[in-house]
Amino acid sequence: MLVRNHHRATQRAWPLIAAMAVVALLLAVSAAPMSAAAPAKIELSGISVTPRTGTPKTTIVVSVVYRSLRGTHADQVTAAIDGKD
Repeated sequence: MLVRNHHRATQRAWPLIAAMAVVALLLAVSAAPMSAAAPAKIELSGISVTPRTGTPKTTIVVSVVYRSLRGTHADQVTAAIDGKD
């Protein structure tokens, strides 16, 4: 019984973890141009998290398309998942 409850709690936690990962990635991608001397206008699109559910051993892929309207590249991208880089 205790194992089942833990399994259900783990399944419910994955969407929250995925959402936090997306937010962290978006913050990291947008922070790079903000720290530059002359900030460029940027566009973030194509955000996806797959799969949306899984086990602790499941690999979750978070992706986002970064585009600078000036044509510059991000110097650095850092993703924090559950508060850890």
